Amino acid sequence: MPENTAKVKGYLFGAVALGGAAAWFHPDVAGSDLWWHLAAGRAMWAVSALPCCDHFSFTFEGREWLNHEWLWDLASWPLFRANPTWLWLAHVSLLCAIFGLVYIRCRQACSSGIAASLTLWAVAGTTHWFLDIRPHLLTLLLLQLFLITRASTWAAWTWPALIAVWANLHAGFTFGLAAIGLHCVVESVRPRASTVPRNLRRLWIGVGLAVLCAGLNPWGYHIFVYPLSYLPGAQENPYRTLNEWRPPGLGWDELDVRGLGILLTFQTRFWLLATAAVIGGVIARVRTGAFLLILAIITLCMATTSRRFIPLFAVTAAPLVAVFAKACLDALGRPLARTRKPLLELGALAALTAAVAALWAGVRLFPDPLGRSTQRDLFPAAAARELARFDGRPRVFNHYSWGGFIMLHAPQARVFIDGRANTVYDEALLREFRAVTQREPGYETILERHQVEVALLPDDALARALRALPRPWRTLYQDGVGVLLAAPGYRPERLHAEEDGAKSRAAPPGSIQAAMQAQLLQRSARLAVTNQQFELAAEQLERALESDPISASCYLDLARVHALRGAPGDLRATLSRAERAIPRRRRQIATFAGELLLRLDRPDAARIALERGLGRGPFDDSRRQLQRIRSLGRSEPLSGRAPAS
Repeated sequence: MPENTAKVKGYLFGAVALGGAAAWFHPDVAGSDLWWHLAAGRAMWAVSALPCCDHFSFTFEGREWLNHEWLWDLASWPLFRANPTWLWLAHVSLLCAIFGLVYIRCRQACSSGIAASLTLWAVAGTTHWFLDIRPHLLTLLLLQLFLITRASTWAAWTWPALIAVWANLHAGFTFGLAAIGLHCVVESVRPRASTVPRNLRRLWIGVGLAVLCAGLNPWGYHIFVYPLSYLPGAQENPYRTLNEWRPPGLGWDELDVRGLGILLTFQTRFWLLATAAVIGGVIARVRTGAFLLILAIITLCMATTSRRFIPLFAVTAAPLVAVFAKACLDALGRPLARTRKPLLELGALAALTAAVAALWAGVRLFPDPLGRSTQRDLFPAAAARELARFDGRPRVFNHYSWGGFIMLHAPQARVFIDGRANTVYDEALLREFRAVTQREPGYETILERHQVEVALLPDDALARALRALPRPWRTLYQDGVGVLLAAPGYRPERLHAEEDGAKSRAAPPGSIQAAMQAQLLQRSARLAVTNQQFELAAEQLERALESDPISASCYLDLARVHALRGAPGDLRATLSRAERAIPRRRRQIATFAGELLLRLDRPDAARIALERGLGRGPFDDSRRQLQRIRSLGRSEPLSGRAPAS
């Protein structure tokens, strides 16, 4: 009976821990990389061969493409083609496996279900901005498999197969090799009576075979070149300046938040987790062994140089954090020492269950879970469909995050650059891309030299500058998300209706048809607003939301129409409706409310709303909005809550 009771309690705590962590499995980030992974998977299935050369861009067409994640692409495309929700379910299952293994390791380290559960939530809350649908999660899974089995006598014989699969899924296999090597070094130098030469020989044979098996990929040992380009010493690599490769920093001055709001920033969560891991490492230096301490220190150093490595550090150091959490709980539980332990555990389980319900309160998964996970309403579905109707293979200067989307939904077009970064493109091209987007002197020459024919961009400063040139670019299509521009002298030929219909039938399932229809209706609504036909605009936007109920821009356009109509009740109802439908986009909605309040000459209320809208994640850039907030002064205390009006 005691053993059975302990097992049941272990299962209950594990289920509660994983249920709470799963509330963070749906990050508020745009999944721009997913689209080019799917395009690569479709290409491999179409030609039954690996895409070792690039054919998606015009800037590097025919050059070598080191797609170290090709196996993930190959497996993901059939799921997406059959049903996009299946791909989302596979992603959630992968996350459950990762965090389930992390929980097991934490429970083994601290022998407390409560401490392990709290640690798992801390890890999920720290890493959730990085849990988008990408193959990098497989590195976290395979690393956990190694860490949880490394003490087994047969573990060394699994390493070659593990690395062989890993090297075809993600470049993180190099870290896996390093972790295996570190484990063998620690085992070799640590004095232990039970260690015999044959055991050490087995470990090092496993390491040697794993290194050899790393070459079992389409590029052989050349695949090691790519991870080395991101070493901390390679600071001249401009791709390290992308947001995910920047160091986390402190972030407090950058975001200008106070009170409990500071706990919402990813920097604060990371540094608190790092502090807990350090203290836990000191407490558990004997129990956990030298290997885990050294590995945690290495991953912490990696995370402080590039925020991309924060998840790697968090899942590696989680047992140390669990030891720290157990020590804190022991200190807090001393006044309750006379209470029966079963009652304490039952109360803790009930409290954790209530916390799980609170964590899930602001999460919406349906309809369209994949669309919510990728923020697909931010991508130009209708403009890409218009581009797909062009005959030939137009050269497209594109927004960086839209490159993969164009590759998937306008496959005959060729992009300037995309999220594949330096697996395809060189450093000079990224500098040219930035020169154009920042409108540096002579940027028109770059576009002419590359013979760019079309530009697909947000309606931003660059798009306005192109239309204002002495030889202006023509607007071919425009809606609330993107604008399609033609270079001077370029006259695209569109496909006939029959050809266009055939192409539509060949489009993959889930090709953002709902978003395309919503963006077309949104375009009509904006034209109606221009003609001051507000009732017609509201009707069109309601139809758009029926087609795509997770389109944040449609909700905001509808709120703007109600403001122009002078209907504050409808305005408030629309913003509340938007928060209920897409709670993960509350910051965007709050920012919009602040803009409206500024137009109504209510600066104090606008400042509070704009503060609610400040981005606190690793991919947010709120500097301009922060400058506006500071310019409004601080005549009211920060409440963190938007005014009722």
